[in-house]
Formats: sequence, C-alpha cells, structure tokens
Amino acid sequence: MRWLPKKTAKILAVDISNRIGVDRGGNSGGGFARMLAITRQAEALAANPLLSRSLRNRLPYIDPLNHIQVEALKRYRSGQTDERVKRAILLTVNGIAAGCSFSMNFALRIGNDSC
Repeated sequence: MRWLPKKTAKILAVDISNRIGVDRGGNSGGGFARMLAITRQAEALAANPLLSRSLRNRLPYIDPLNHIQVEALKRYRSGQTDERVKRAILLTVNGIAAGCSFSMNFALRIGNDSC
C-alpha cells in the first residue's frame, strides 16, 4: 500500500496533499512523522498491537478498494462525473470505512474481554 500516497498526490490536488504532509514524490514523512511524534510512537498503532494486527490482516481486502477509489477519483477529477463514477467513489469510501470499523470494533471487543 506504500504506492498509494504517491499515486494519490499525483492524481488529486497537490495543495491538499501538501496540507496532509504528502509530497509529490510520495513521501508521507511530513504528516505521518508529525503524527508519530505527537503520539510518541515509533510506528503507527504501536500502543494497540491488536488493532494493528487486525487492520494488517484486512489490507488484502481493503487495498483493492483503495486502487478502485483512486481510479474513480482520477476519472471524476478529469470531468467524468456520471453516476457510475460517483457511485464507485461512494461504495469504496463505505467499503474501506466498514473494513476499518469492523477491525476497530473487533479489537476493542477482544481488548475489553481480556481486561
């Protein structure tokens, strides 16, 4: 999934990418490094290994949705605004959110049961 910031920065507005810390070369060091510094973590979700593992296990299912979403956004930004493109964007947003939400709920439920 490392290619996604680079491809997204090329496709979407660069000014938005700059605001979230993704440069044109695809390095997400700015915003991501700041997030790690603020949370005092060496890596994302270091404080919650169960959630980290749950999300990592879902990546094979979420990554294809990311690819489709980037392509749909590219088409939309180029002027192809028909209903199929809009629907693809909405479905991928919902699919990614559902996958992440399920992982979060699973990790929280398991975490609470073990306390």
